[in-house]
Amino acid sequence: MPSTADPGWWKKPQENRFPTLPAETWIHIFEIATYVPWALETETRDPFGVSAPLLPSEERDALSHSFVTKRALVLVCRQWRELALPIMYQIVTVRCLAGLQRLYRAMAVSPKSEGIVICTSVRRLHCTIDPEESSKYDWNRLAEIIGVLPNLAIFNIRARGMATHSRYEMSKSMVRALKLRGPSLRVLDWKLMDVTGMEDEYERDLLSYLPNLRILQISGDRPWSMMVAPCDLTPIYLPHLVSMSWAHNGRGSRLTSVDELPSLRSLEMVVRVETYMSDGIPPPNMCNSFTSLTLHHVYMPWDPSDYFLWKAYAAMPNLTQLVVWLRSWEAFPVEAKLPPGIEKLGLGREDRRPSENSVYRQLFEGLYTINAPKLKVVRFVGGDEWSDLPERSPKVLARLRELGPTRSFRVEGPNGKLLVDL
Repeated sequence: MPSTADPGWWKKPQENRFPTLPAETWIHIFEIATYVPWALETETRDPFGVSAPLLPSEERDALSHSFVTKRALVLVCRQWRELALPIMYQIVTVRCLAGLQRLYRAMAVSPKSEGIVICTSVRRLHCTIDPEESSKYDWNRLAEIIGVLPNLAIFNIRARGMATHSRYEMSKSMVRALKLRGPSLRVLDWKLMDVTGMEDEYERDLLSYLPNLRILQISGDRPWSMMVAPCDLTPIYLPHLVSMSWAHNGRGSRLTSVDELPSLRSLEMVVRVETYMSDGIPPPNMCNSFTSLTLHHVYMPWDPSDYFLWKAYAAMPNLTQLVVWLRSWEAFPVEAKLPPGIEKLGLGREDRRPSENSVYRQLFEGLYTINAPKLKVVRFVGGDEWSDLPERSPKVLARLRELGPTRSFRVEGPNGKLLVDL
């Protein structure tokens, strides 16, 4: 009896072969999937670039989401783990004493080949300290970690809140470890306000070993102050430093008039401007070099009656860029007055809760009465609260479009796009 079966039933099914992507392509895909804007920026903090830096809280959230994705990638298979592990450890965040211990184990206990990959991959180390753990914090362990990161370019250390029970001080071993990173370190961000700062002698000693430093942010109470005249100090030469912070009362950077800073252009005031104090603003030679100024904790940065603030403006005659962080948009007034040379104005707010439509309308109305004859650009910095303006506040956007032609300056979102084109 003849068979009715398909004569090819016994043959091996044909396999569908998909093209194999090269490792470089997968790595590029992983980098795009886990990208956080400005997270690895080492050259500038200019908010008028292609995009503006995020607020610390927004960056923290973005880094957390990115890490979740990175961790998922390394768990897919062994090949993906090998490809994604360097990306996973490009940015390392340590938020508590337990986190510091876990990081140390990852570097010390991992297989030797994997441990080397981890150590050489770290480009940014971001530590957030809980002041309540001050008596237990192992600064020497942190110094050991820094000492084995040959490509470390960004070091951030900040306090979560203020110390209530005890104060703690940075250990000398940590300064020694940071010195070892002199060839690679580009950003030093030391913000331990109201907890502890870096003692003056430690700071100047450390900075003399960081010739490639671009961005310097230091603030915090200092347990001791040198009280040494600048003429008695050994000058520090930082040829590539472009941005620095300043705070009076011994809480900011201790760079002085004798230091050589040929590339310095940007200043960030981390406390209220108090020019009546001897260290209220940087020395004149620094002030003359600044073209960009960022202000925090200034309630009315355009108030003509604020004598000390305008004295600070006068001390910086070459300013063309001003960035102001307000507590809320309600603080922006009608007919705000800016220093005469300002061409770019950045506006950000610390309160990230959505505002009422009336507040946005008041903000735009006030913006177009601003007294700044050379102003070319106004950019809102920080998080993006503008992209959904057409759906959330169409009447406010319509009013902005009406106001646009009345002045010659541009009004942009954080990404540099015109708000009127939303």
